[in-house]
Amino acid sequence: MRQICCYCGLLFGIKEPLDLDEETHGICPWCLPDILKNIEIELAQIEESQTIPEGSHVSPFHSRLRESGGEAIVSPIKDTLQD
Repeated sequence: MRQICCYCGLLFGIKEPLDLDEETHGICPWCLPDILKNIEIELAQIEESQTIPEGSHVSPFHSRLRESGGEAIVSPIKDTLQD
C-alpha cells in the first residue's frame, strides 16, 4: 500500500501488505510540524476566549454553542440544578 499525505499529496511511504496496489492516507513528516503548530495556535485561542475560533472545523453542536454564547451547555445544566 502506498502512503499518501492527505495535506500535500506526497507519496511518503509504503506499508504492508506490499502486494496490495492501493493508497492509504496519513500525514507526512514534512506537513506534521505545521499541522501541530496550527493545532497549538487554535488551542491557545480557545483557551484565551473560551470559544471556538471562526473558520475552525466545528460540529453542529459547536455551532449551536457558538451561536448561543455558551447557553447550549449552561441552560440544560441550570434546568437540572433547579429541579
